[in-house]
Amino acid sequence: MLSGRCPGPGATWSGLLSHYVAAMTQPPDDNLDHRALGYYAPGKGLRREDCPYAEGTEPHAQWTAGYDEAVRERKEE
Repeated sequence: MLSGRCPGPGATWSGLLSHYVAAMTQPPDDNLDHRALGYYAPGKGLRREDCPYAEGTEPHAQWTAGYDEAVRERKEE
């Protein structure tokens, strides 16, 4: 169960990810930019299958779309 606090400024990426994964026992916060989280995931060493959202949900679709966009842009460079 989450404490209701957001991770602090010194939080690590894995700490942030575990915070969001733990949050997935409840519907995602609609204020999160799921596409942006997915877009920056490859740069943090995450794989596409590390998406913290349940498959078949809109947040999952947005996260993977952002991830795929980032991967395509890296290949073009």
